[in-house]
Amino acid sequence: MGFAVALYYGVRQDMEEQRVYDRIWWISALFAVCLLALTGREALRHMPEFALYALVQEVPMSRAYGKADCHAFSFCGLVLTGLGFGLEGYILHMSLALISLTIVQLADHNITRQGRLFLPVPFLPYIACSFWVSVILLHLFFIR
Repeated sequence: MGFAVALYYGVRQDMEEQRVYDRIWWISALFAVCLLALTGREALRHMPEFALYALVQEVPMSRAYGKADCHAFSFCGLVLTGLGFGLEGYILHMSLALISLTIVQLADHNITRQGRLFLPVPFLPYIACSFWVSVILLHLFFIR
C-alpha cells in the first residue's frame, strides 16, 4: 500500500512540476524491500533478473527518458519481483507503458517524423497505470 501512495505522489509531482524528488524513490524502495522481506525465497529466485533489468533501466535507458522514469520502472520491477514475477513481468510492464504512451501521443499528433515528441509529456502516469494493469494481467494469466 505504501508503494502505491509513493507512486501516486510521484505521478502527481511529475504532472504538476515535470520532476520528481528523490525522496519519493527512497520511500518506494523502503516499501518494496519490505515486500521482498515478506515474500522470502520466491522473490530471491528473480533477483538476478531484477538486477539486470534495473541496470538496463538506470544506465542506457536513462538517455531515452528521464531519470525519474528509470527509477519508477526499477521500483515497479522490484515490487513485481516481490509479487513473484520475473522478466515476463518487467517486459510486460515496460511494453504496456511504451505502447500506451505511443498510442496517446499519436492520437494527439505529438510525435515527429523522427519519432520524438513535439512537446514533452509526463511519462510517469503511463508507467504507473501500466504497472497496475500488468499486476492484474500477470495474476490472471501467468502461473508463478
